[in-house]
Amino acid sequence: MTRQYLALTFKACLRYIKFRKIPKATGDTCIVAGNGPSLKACLTTHKAILQDYPLVCVNRFAASPEFADVKPTYYFMIDPNFSRESLTEDERDVRDKLFTSLNQMATWEMHLFFPCLPGQAILENHFPATNLHLHMCNIFPGFTIPWIRNYVYRTGLFMPPPQNVLVAALFEAINMGYKNIYLIGAEHSWTEDMHVGDDNVLYLKHKHFSGSTESIPFSKPTATRSETFKVHEIFAAFRRTFRSYWLLREYADSRGVTIYNATPDSYVDAFERRDLSTIGQTEVLP
Repeated sequence: MTRQYLALTFKACLRYIKFRKIPKATGDTCIVAGNGPSLKACLTTHKAILQDYPLVCVNRFAASPEFADVKPTYYFMIDPNFSRESLTEDERDVRDKLFTSLNQMATWEMHLFFPCLPGQAILENHFPATNLHLHMCNIFPGFTIPWIRNYVYRTGLFMPPPQNVLVAALFEAINMGYKNIYLIGAEHSWTEDMHVGDDNVLYLKHKHFSGSTESIPFSKPTATRSETFKVHEIFAAFRRTFRSYWLLREYADSRGVTIYNATPDSYVDAFERRDLSTIGQTEVLP
């Protein structure tokens, strides 16, 4: 381990101490939105609901025209490419455009969540607006013994492995104090959209709520994005993702929290299914 890495780790720890405090829930119920294809219909059919409840959005949602309409209260960017200093020119361009959208379009109070990582850019320099509040998540996975694991989760020092940004968003929503959490835009139907090309590269037909569909190499979240997943590696990653949802279910149960999956045709099987139109009806209250 080099001195440079140790210095970066120390700086990350200091930043985490400074920004680890999370906001308190503003009610009993919130909505966590992934960017899956079903989100498009939800933004049209349930726009009033999304505007009435605290909303969590993720990743590149701020680049969409709907961002300013629904005005999310919380915004999660757990992918290291959103916060680290070492990026390719193309990756930096994508990030800078997203940050510009957040700064220019978000005129309301909003809480931004990033992972605490070594080699991280000084994020506070990217968000000068006083209405944008920065928070750091500790994304280290927790313990295997359930009662110890759930106790440590309460501290925020560990969380279920956040293979997907929605894991971190749901986890922090629980710790903020929300008792009823609705999950939308989370199909996680990647296995239906993968294929291996004649070049033996694994491709993913990337479906987004904006309507764009693009078949791209299934890249690993590395600094260069040039390395793609092998088939056995991506299924191992899927296992971690869906396992994390079950860990969240156990943690939510221990806190008296109910997570409802309101995503049509979702592969996430850890949470009770419920249509978003039922929000506010016969929910678990503190």
